[in-house]
Amino acid sequence: MINTDNITQFDLNTGAAIQPDTGESQGTEEPKKDEYFTIPLGRRNIRIRKWKVKDRNTLKKSLQITDPDKQTENTLKILVWNCIEGKIPLNKDELEYVFAQIRLHSIGDKVTFKYTCSNPECSKLNTKSVKISDIWRPKFSELQNIGDIEIQEVQNADYYNKKMAEYNYGSLYDLILHIKSIGGKQYKENEIIEYFENMDTLDADKILDAWEKMAFSLDRDNTLICEKCGNENVFEFDEIPELIPPIWFKR
Repeated sequence: MINTDNITQFDLNTGAAIQPDTGESQGTEEPKKDEYFTIPLGRRNIRIRKWKVKDRNTLKKSLQITDPDKQTENTLKILVWNCIEGKIPLNKDELEYVFAQIRLHSIGDKVTFKYTCSNPECSKLNTKSVKISDIWRPKFSELQNIGDIEIQEVQNADYYNKKMAEYNYGSLYDLILHIKSIGGKQYKENEIIEYFENMDTLDADKILDAWEKMAFSLDRDNTLICEKCGNENVFEFDEIPELIPPIWFKR
């Protein structure tokens, strides 16, 4: 019997050599596109992706839960945490900022804000198109030690995010989770908490003033001009209107 394994076969119509089927890919498939892209977040860069239809569908199903706290937790998991590459520690303002960044990259930067002019002689209902990137502006500075308190970036993202979600201790607890050492000595978390609890409030506030200049936060104050009377209306945007478009829940 003749061994044909090493004999080249040809197409009778075209005369082209027929490549043997090895069962392996011939490299004709396009490589999978990297869906994540980089955005700046304070002193670091993180990678996020845009929302997909599956995210919207999962969100709509999750809203059947009546517990508002659980709803918020599910919304953040679906529309923020699931859209971030890797494990990233985020404080409250960072979490909201990343939410807004994913939104503006997914469906646009502009939102519509309605407000009544604060001038009692006017009281016009204004409808204003505003940019998310304009109304939430990041503030932060480089990390540096505060006296004999050595500051570092968060080392355990899972623990940090869990604690920041469970408790509302404000900037003091955020600072505690960024402390590496005090006076050159490392302490346990409960020991650092006790250290601050026994400190005079004036001394503690001086430390917190220095920390809050470093920590990532959002400048939310904005001035909108009334279209009718030209009055300056000052707003603090604690929330962004229509961050999740209402039409989502009809699709």
